[in-house]
Amino acid sequence: MREIRCAVVGCGAVGPVHAEALSKSTRARLIAAVDVVAERARDVAQKYGAECWYEDYQKVLERDDIDAVFICTPHYLHVPMVIDAARHGKHVLVEKPLAIDSDSAAMAIEACRRAGVRFAVCLQNRMNPATVALKDAIHRGLLGKIVCVTGAVSWYRSDEYYADSPWRGRWETEGGGVLINQAIHTLDLMLHLAGDVESVSATLATVGHRAIEVEDVASVSMRFADGAVGNLFATTCSYPGTDVRIEIVGTKGSALIEADALARFSSINGEALVVEDDRYESLVAKPYYGASHRKLIEDFIEAIIENRPPFVTGEEGKRSIDVLNTIYREFRRQKASA
Repeated sequence: MREIRCAVVGCGAVGPVHAEALSKSTRARLIAAVDVVAERARDVAQKYGAECWYEDYQKVLERDDIDAVFICTPHYLHVPMVIDAARHGKHVLVEKPLAIDSDSAAMAIEACRRAGVRFAVCLQNRMNPATVALKDAIHRGLLGKIVCVTGAVSWYRSDEYYADSPWRGRWETEGGGVLINQAIHTLDLMLHLAGDVESVSATLATVGHRAIEVEDVASVSMRFADGAVGNLFATTCSYPGTDVRIEIVGTKGSALIEADALARFSSINGEALVVEDDRYESLVAKPYYGASHRKLIEDFIEAIIENRPPFVTGEEGKRSIDVLNTIYREFRRQKASA
């Protein structure tokens, strides 16, 4: 059986989740951990059985025996690292967001296409059992024509959260605020379940965090290509925070996902929705990461071995970036003209 040899780049908050998933895989091996903070790279390598660790990302790219890299660095580094990895013939899985704007996202996708490498984006909530079941129910018409989709991400982040990682809270390095960082998973699921967005408008503000440039509260209105209306509310000012909610309303029923679980499903025809048990346990992740990182990582490994597209391709990862690009471009225009 072929074994995919991997490196995790970025050993901060989410890097250890990828490292642990790879350490549990029967078809992959964690070869290297990389971080500019040597202690973090060393600790992840030792904890999850990597053969070595580096401070310099280029050391991984220079190794012919590493097949794939997992990029878990700050947002502004994603695209340059994806392009560099692709040019060195490495398959790439990048954490969300794929990029901080649509143009650079397209550049990353094209670089991987030209290099002939597999490219996946870590939007793992698409693989949550409740999401999979609801997507299938919509496809089978159990909710009828989708009328509206609403999402809510009401979380809390302290001033220290931004101060401890200075790349956060800045347009140049984070690419935005609550929408691109915390709410992007919810936006992605709204697109995944309801289809492409035809038009979008938003009200953004920075209310609860004085030291940041980007939005910490947002209200987004969307019109989907099939006619449905969408609304997304997101904030990092809501102490202590509540569970993420996504509600789908159709002409024949409605459904609610709350905290990654199916909280309600009602169809006029009376058919119940069966959500299969998740066979994967949560890893070292924060609770709101869910349990699907490992599923998405295993799918990426299998995609390399089977020479097929991964479940969440670069093109799929770009969909939410395109919506955010429109929102942020208009927000900046309004601020500049104020």
